[in-house]
Amino acid sequence: MTFSRQSTGNDSSCLDTTVALPFVASKVDQVVQVRPMKAPRSLPRSTLPPPAATTLIHAFQRTVQRYGYQKAVHVKWQDKWHSLTWRQYYTRVQEFMKSLIHVGIQPHDVVAISGLNAIEWNVAYLGTIMAGGAATGLAITKGTVRRRMQAITAGQCASIVYTSGTGGTPKGVMISHDNFCFNAWAMEAAATSSQLSHRDVLVSYLPLAHVTAQLVDIVLPLWVGYEVYFAPVVRNGPRLGKTLKEIRPTRFCGIPSVWDTMAVKFREVQGATSGLKKHLVSFATSRAWKKTVQSQYGSTGASPCGAGIAEKLVLSKVKAALGLDRYGGYFHKHVTW
Repeated sequence: MTFSRQSTGNDSSCLDTTVALPFVASKVDQVVQVRPMKAPRSLPRSTLPPPAATTLIHAFQRTVQRYGYQKAVHVKWQDKWHSLTWRQYYTRVQEFMKSLIHVGIQPHDVVAISGLNAIEWNVAYLGTIMAGGAATGLAITKGTVRRRMQAITAGQCASIVYTSGTGGTPKGVMISHDNFCFNAWAMEAAATSSQLSHRDVLVSYLPLAHVTAQLVDIVLPLWVGYEVYFAPVVRNGPRLGKTLKEIRPTRFCGIPSVWDTMAVKFREVQGATSGLKKHLVSFATSRAWKKTVQSQYGSTGASPCGAGIAEKLVLSKVKAALGLDRYGGYFHKHVTW
């Protein structure tokens, strides 16, 4: 893993904008106005009101106080899983922060991180933020302590995430502490099927240079307190399938290509069946689809007739084969990353 420092000063090249809005920044050392204390209309009416604007550091400290001796992150080394508790995790981050300050990192400096998913990535990311800087992840294909922490504000830039560049030159998008914290709150508030909790388990495999992975693998665990396992990396990327079966996560964040791969394999198995088994698979698939529609698209939310039978005879076996038999639910479809 490598990291480098960029002192941005008044350089506005990270974001090309001339829009003068209180919620938009054009310089990394600019502090934006935090959002209004109102919940999005798309969330259920029973949802608790949004929290006051806060920083990732305060969210981290709160979780350490609540679940200090509970396991926080896991990494596989020499075929064995090694873990850090939330207190140990926080200590590692503090040590990295002190190192950055020692080598001259100043508030609002940008630290670029390049590496594969690992505990060290999270430590570098959070250590940079704790030092008052902003972290930016680089895709591997591209190339006094207390005062620092207390000086961080909710409207301060926490991370710079670069766009893919499909519509032009990649641009750095600055994301504030409050942006991350509000999205973490919204995802916790809108989680369906079962409430997100510190007992949940998630597998990290999406590139941490991307905002989705930063939110789900770093920020949301700080907010909720759940455990993160880092999928071992092989030549072609994270070894996701084997890790899912071994860890059996209770939460899973998938992107279209992952779901497509699972769907293709399922259709292959479905096509190879015949007779009664084929009819059972077709029946189970139709019940699962109808249940999804009724629970996500404004219907009654009730399970369709036969859903229980489909789950017991077919769907539970499919989930077990994928390592998702403990899967506790999805995130609300209106929550944005």
